[in-house]
Amino acid sequence: MNSYQYILRKLRAWAQRNDIQLQAANGEHGEPNYTHFVGENIFGGAIHEAVAAAYAAGAGGELNGEIPRMSALHSSSALAVNLFQYWVVNGDIGTLAQLLQVPNQNILGAQFEDTFPVVEDPELHGLQNPPHLDFAFRYRNGGRIGIECKLSEPYRDYPHPPLSQAYLDLPDAWNDLPASQALAEQLVAGPAEYHRLGPSQLLKHILGLTFQTPTNNVRLIYLYLDAIGDQAAEHRREIKQFQEAIADDQIRFIPMSVQEFILRAVRQVRADHTEYVDYLAERYL
Repeated sequence: MNSYQYILRKLRAWAQRNDIQLQAANGEHGEPNYTHFVGENIFGGAIHEAVAAAYAAGAGGELNGEIPRMSALHSSSALAVNLFQYWVVNGDIGTLAQLLQVPNQNILGAQFEDTFPVVEDPELHGLQNPPHLDFAFRYRNGGRIGIECKLSEPYRDYPHPPLSQAYLDLPDAWNDLPASQALAEQLVAGPAEYHRLGPSQLLKHILGLTFQTPTNNVRLIYLYLDAIGDQAAEHRREIKQFQEAIADDQIRFIPMSVQEFILRAVRQVRADHTEYVDYLAERYL
């Protein structure tokens, strides 16, 4: 089965079990993959005011329009909110860090749609918006951990754009990232045999996270919904390919499936957070 269609059918079945009516992206025509209200697509029924403000300030426009992108069942931003908002609102980001297997002490803050400029003056170097991460931790020692979430994107047949030469021309940006730089040089010419992963976006995140921060104090978590099918198998191969390509750099790139995160939550926190964990399990496992 096609991995993308598998995910859509799985999510539509979740909506049907929960009596959630769906509509097409334009309201009338197309596949019915969008809820009528964003809250129907979010655990707890609503986006917290502070979380909504973070998305409003972001570049993705996830909450804009009559049928916002975040109302899509296959929205990766909705996935991020469903996974992380619960802990942010409850003031328990330490437990969230524990579930992500990252340090849970001395956390300075955690933020949706956090931005990490890759250079002091981006516009001077021909760059516009800084890379936006779905979620990020910042630590008192200057450490940074970014999380990039993917739900259905890797399984759709959209071409990945080449990396802009402007990133390769950044002064000193690649000094501690020679392996990443070598991959970047390939990506300027095209996708470099990546069809599912989107390595250019990941390299931009790495540049942002490591700007003015030692590479050994940075991690990038790639949190993705795994699936059955050929597209998902190709995606997993490309994750490993990317890992191996940048392995000689000190940056820690950590792939993690959403299923792995949820099963860890089942084992570690379900007794005290049953409704949240069961929602994730019913929807995404």
